[in-house]
Amino acid sequence: MDVMFSSVQHFCALYLVQCSLGLLAPESVGTCGSELPIWTQLVLHLLLGLFLLPLARAALTHRAPPPLAPPRRHAVLQRRPPRPTRSRPDLFGMERYEARLIDFLERERDDDDSSSSSSSTVSTSMLAITGARGVGKSTLLRLARTYYYQQRFFGYILYADAGQDGFTADALRGELARGVGWFRPPAAASTDHIATFLRSQSFLLLLDDVQAGGLGFDLADAGLPTTTTPLGPRQKVVFATRHESVCAAMGCADDEGNVIRMGCLGDDDAWNLFQYCVGGNIIDSNPMIKAIAKEMVGKCGGYPGALVRVGLSMSIHNQLESWIYADEVLSKNPPPGPGAIHQDNDDQGYPCLQSFMEEFGC
Repeated sequence: MDVMFSSVQHFCALYLVQCSLGLLAPESVGTCGSELPIWTQLVLHLLLGLFLLPLARAALTHRAPPPLAPPRRHAVLQRRPPRPTRSRPDLFGMERYEARLIDFLERERDDDDSSSSSSSTVSTSMLAITGARGVGKSTLLRLARTYYYQQRFFGYILYADAGQDGFTADALRGELARGVGWFRPPAAASTDHIATFLRSQSFLLLLDDVQAGGLGFDLADAGLPTTTTPLGPRQKVVFATRHESVCAAMGCADDEGNVIRMGCLGDDDAWNLFQYCVGGNIIDSNPMIKAIAKEMVGKCGGYPGALVRVGLSMSIHNQLESWIYADEVLSKNPPPGPGAIHQDNDDQGYPCLQSFMEEFGC
């Protein structure tokens, strides 16, 4: 079709050019059947040629479009799923905690279904994460929840905030029921129903912010085995608490290797975390600001919660005067040092930083 169209266009263009130049004999032009004089027909042909000349030029330069290329086949790369910290650049200094958590959760991942539950002990089924408020316990739990939910290493990922007011066995039972897809009132899901269902399932239970004294009830009251009845393969319980006394109350001990103590960051990790929270090029924009920033990081004592709060507060300040004033305020209200990192009397969060937060609106 394109070839035929191009040939017709070429013929018409040649005919019009010949008419315009008078190359055609007058008698041949007059055979069109018109009663007009010959020279009038020539003038009309000339005008028509001028009008159609752009079309003729386009026809002479016409090229058929190239054939459509077949769709590309993108290769699917088969590779090991990345570790969680690769997608979280703010998790500075948490690699060792992450490694221990992953080792605990995947310790029995390759066990076959024939493994008896009696071969599992508390040290392989329950893990405690302890440390002061703001060291990253909740972040580590959320990291595990997101990562293992995507990779489907466990049949069910169950999460509950044990620190909320009025958290009871009924509340945990309701969270477990909703976690396994039983969308009905918690009272309708009895302990026996949940225990019977979970006994044959793989699951990961994450309990955040367990208060002093533990949960105040036995996990069996919510439908889970206790320390006297170890969990089966791929059945894990991880809880986070600010109080070391909870670890023993929940059946975790240092000699069993199922306690992770999170503490302050090293100098390099603390500096990297602070820079990440400030963001942009504020620190590198002025050598004096960078020097003040290093002093502020030192005053935070490697305390992750303080580094994050102070860094986010300074992320909107790029004037040297603001940084000088912030350093003075921080000097009057320093965060707790490494010696206070595991104290149990930290329920108020960061009272020492309250003045700093009020000044800079974080």
